[in-house]
This record gives sequence, C-alpha cells and structure tokens, in this order.
Amino acid sequence: MSCCWERRGRALERGRSRPTRELCWCSSLQAPIMLLSGHEGEVYFFKFHPNGSTFPSAGFDRLILSWNVYGDCDNSAILKGHSGAVMELHNNTDGSMLFSASTDKTVAVWDSETGKRVKSLKGHTSFVNSCYLASLFALAVTMAVKLWDIWKKAAIQTFRNMYQVLAVTPNDPSDQIISGGIDNDIKVWDLHQNKLMYTMTGHADSVTGLSLSSEGSCLLSNAMDNTVLVWDVWPFAPKERCVKIFQGNVHNFEKVCVCVGYHKQKNIV
Repeated sequence: MSCCWERRGRALERGRSRPTRELCWCSSLQAPIMLLSGHEGEVYFFKFHPNGSTFPSAGFDRLILSWNVYGDCDNSAILKGHSGAVMELHNNTDGSMLFSASTDKTVAVWDSETGKRVKSLKGHTSFVNSCYLASLFALAVTMAVKLWDIWKKAAIQTFRNMYQVLAVTPNDPSDQIISGGIDNDIKVWDLHQNKLMYTMTGHADSVTGLSLSSEGSCLLSNAMDNTVLVWDVWPFAPKERCVKIFQGNVHNFEKVCVCVGYHKQKNIV
C-alpha cells in the first residue's frame, strides 16, 4: 500500500535502436526481485531510510520491521510498542528518528539506532491514518490535522475537518499543510493564520495519497477514482489548479493502491 524510490537501485534501458528494449538491472541486489518474509499480516507501508541501506516496513500485525537492502535482505530489527495496526512510517532528514502512525490513536517516535520508542504523541480521538515530519514538528491526521511539537509532546495547532482525513503533507516553503480525505477534496491550510486557505476539487472518490515536488510547486494526489492528478500549488496560481491527469492506477475491490510519489531526481511519478 506504499510506494517510494530507492536512491541507488535503478533500471537502465538499452538498445534504443531496436524494436524492443532490454532492461538491465543495475542495483546491488542479489536478484532483481527479492521476497522478504516476516510480517504476520498485511503490509501497509514501507519507506527507505535516508542512507538507502535499510528500510522499515509496517502493517496489520502492529510491528515495525527493519530490513537490510543489500545482501540477503535480512531482517535486522523488530520494533514493538503499538497496540493497533501501523498505517504509515517516516524518518527525519538525517534518519536518526522514525515516526509511525497507528490505529491505536497515537504517533510514536523511535530511535533508529537502538530501536526503542522514545516518545508517544497522544491526543487524537480516532485512528491516525497518516503522519509526516515538518522541520521539528510532526503532522498526524484523523478527523483533524494536528501539528505536534515532538519535544513537548503536545499538539500546538489543530485544523479540524468534517470528514476523515487519509493523507497529509507539509509545504514548508509556503508554511502550509495540505490534506486529503474521504470528502474527495484537497485542502490547503495556512500555518500562520491557522485556517483553511483554499480547497481543490477534481477527484470523484477518497484521496488516499499526497506527494509534493522537491521545489514545492506541484502536488501529486492519488484517489480511489483510479486517477493521479497534478496540481499547481504556487501562490497566485490560476483558479483551476489541476494541470495534468494520469489514469491507469486501477484500484481493486480491496482498494489497496493508495500512495503516490515523486522521484527525487527525475521527472517520474
């Protein structure tokens, strides 16, 4: 249910003059496809560590497993502490801390080196569907978007929504928070004025994933209507902010294709 790009592993295209192209795998994996076993239930999310050598995964079994990327891709650590399914994971910039959102209504902060939980952010009244790190603050969402001071373990701002919020991302250059949920809309919140700035409409079903481009100008949104939309989120952009529509990401009856992401260096979604 998650997607991400690894920094070093990639596929290169050969034979541009031929009718068909041969794919040459150029990562350091032992094989192009590696099966990692260890979870006792559905896996909901994984994301590579900033150093690219490990990645954590989490899901229904309430566990967070840390895996080595290279060699035998063995499991290097098991993080326990949540009493509900773990929905999303994010590292801070230097990878020293890991943040996890859970259906136990908390966001946990883990020490990546020791695997110990160092903080538990409590205050949500329902499942925490998503979390994200913004500078020294953590974002978490249920029926409201909460901005947490991770050192004080307190919510310093709350943006309330009428419907369940499923995805959130910060727009640091503009001091904004962007959220999406089951009302099919994408909302942009102003951190200084503590209010909703504008709403972007275009999806016909629940918005499940958001990803901001590196320069903060474009937003990707994935929804259960089988589309990925690209939005212009620059200040003073035209009223019609949807600039591109991608189709083909089919949701099955379980609706498990819920995330979207930008490649960090290339113009790839």
